[in-house]
Amino acid sequence: MITSDSLANISDQYSFQALCDSKIIRGIAAGIVTAEWILANYDGTKPSGGIGDPTKIRNFLIDTYQTWSTEYTLLGGDKDIIPPRFFCETGYTVPADLYYGCVDPADCTFDYNSDDNYAEKKDGPGGGDVDLVEDIFVGRASV
Repeated sequence: MITSDSLANISDQYSFQALCDSKIIRGIAAGIVTAEWILANYDGTKPSGGIGDPTKIRNFLIDTYQTWSTEYTLLGGDKDIIPPRFFCETGYTVPADLYYGCVDPADCTFDYNSDDNYAEKKDGPGGGDVDLVEDIFVGRASV
């Protein structure tokens, strides 16, 4: 789970910590990492390309996928806590958490031509198609 420091520190029965504990009791590996920690410890550039906080979070998820074989991630917070990456293919800009789940290949930047319009048809590796199949299943609790 990725959330803010303040939400990670809540300890009532409906908290992210309680959800995490319930997974662990059932034998599912789970943990909470704060957005603040990720933003302080991960680069906003390569391997996933792009810039800014969404790239730092995606780089963290690439690392967890490669290191821990992460399969599921819950983004715990609205756009002010976990910023979405906006995809633009049809002239419309759409917030897309899919950006966080498509982590293999890690060099798929979603912005191959570096024009800051993510997920255009030829923004995949080497100018090919963008990989839109999630390697990590991503959900969001917009709190």
